[in-house]
Amino acid sequence: MIEGFKQEDKAFGGVDCYKARIKNIDGVIIIPHFTRHKNIIEFIASVHLKSQLGLKDGDKIKVELI
Repeated sequence: MIEGFKQEDKAFGGVDCYKARIKNIDGVIIIPHFTRHKNIIEFIASVHLKSQLGLKDGDKIKVELI
């Protein structure tokens, strides 16, 4: 977990983080504590997933927690 913080008059929410893998690409899933998006996860990796895996917006993928 990364704690939220306040800077001047602006608040930044924390995130929960989980190690994960998509196909053979390791990365991290982050889930913001405050968000307006539903049914969406953020996956951070060292490569551009869409180009590496030939993905388009809306494609369904399998995510493995590691």
